[in-house]
Amino acid sequence: MQLGFIAALIGGALVSQTHAATAAAGADLVGQVAGYSADVANEEGYWYSRYSMMTLTMQSGLGTTIPMDAALMSMMQQMMTAVGATPDDPVMPPVNPRLLLTIHAGGDPHYVSEPNQADFATLAWAGGPSTLTTEATAMTIAKELEWAKLFHRNEHFGQAQVDRFGSTQRFVGMLLAAMPKMQLQAYLAAQA
Repeated sequence: MQLGFIAALIGGALVSQTHAATAAAGADLVGQVAGYSADVANEEGYWYSRYSMMTLTMQSGLGTTIPMDAALMSMMQQMMTAVGATPDDPVMPPVNPRLLLTIHAGGDPHYVSEPNQADFATLAWAGGPSTLTTEATAMTIAKELEWAKLFHRNEHFGQAQVDRFGSTQRFVGMLLAAMPKMQLQAYLAAQA
């Protein structure tokens, strides 16, 4: 299971590298379907990669979770302001997120209850051994940081205080930038 988990995390990066190589060569793909380009493939890879990463880090509960205490809620409120949330474009944070503090090296991805995509508490995985490894922690942190960057690159989700869309996605990007610091601190503490 650990190799599949790591492969899912890096899948989007491989699509991006393939896209960059194709674009740099300026070559058309042999047998390319009309309207389907390297840009379209890159965008699809982007969303599949994002789904895999967020399923693990915000829904699965495959590790210990970050306590939703007053300090975290205050930080999240500051993030909502920073991303330019407005009445026309409010931040819609997920319901009952299971933000990972420590990341287990593997587990059983079967749901433990009837899944409801609107409530992340229902998307918890059956779990597995509570083994912490450098590899699983490092790959998760690397993927979260890469995604935090992608949420803000090229205004993919608009610009704060300018566009009337994307505040929720920019908020998720801010959260993904904050989580790795907490995860690294927790990992180092567990190793001490």
